[in-house]
Amino acid sequence: MIWNPPTRRLGPHRITGKAMDDRVALAIATLVGERLAGRDGLNHEVWLASTVQEENGLIGASSLADEERFDRCIAMDVGLTGDIPGPDRRDFPGRLGAGPMLVHQDSSTHYSGRFIRELVATAASAGIPIQQAIFQNFGSDGAEAMRRGMETALLTYPTRYTHSAIETVDERDVRACVELLVAFLSGN
Repeated sequence: MIWNPPTRRLGPHRITGKAMDDRVALAIATLVGERLAGRDGLNHEVWLASTVQEENGLIGASSLADEERFDRCIAMDVGLTGDIPGPDRRDFPGRLGAGPMLVHQDSSTHYSGRFIRELVATAASAGIPIQQAIFQNFGSDGAEAMRRGMETALLTYPTRYTHSAIETVDERDVRACVELLVAFLSGN
């Protein structure tokens, strides 16, 4: 049996449905691309990429990293939340509605501390709430960029009930991810 509920809004800020991992990441990348399109004076040359088969050995991320050389990479993924009864906060440190999460380490790699500090400083100067985390039993495409010497940060949007038909995100966190990326890339 396959349960296929519609995507729907829960209250003023929550959105629930299947495949928020990684539909929301694609929406964030699209919104950032639209906001940056045609702007002069960006701090970086910006490439937006999407990969496949993360759970099957980071195949898409490996292919991208083998084909293109980037100085820096911001990997984006779901952020594990523990703001419900049951999960241990050490394993699931995030909370919905408290802002995007910058991950210092997961089970695959240590992300660039210098890069994360720059993103934290950007968030602070722009008034964007940020959460910081270490994830156990989690890995992202960013590990492949790190293995190839690219300075990498992992930015996540808090998500409840990952890999289920009722994955839940908070629209404020999604918008804050967009604002953080635009502010960092444009220097504003």
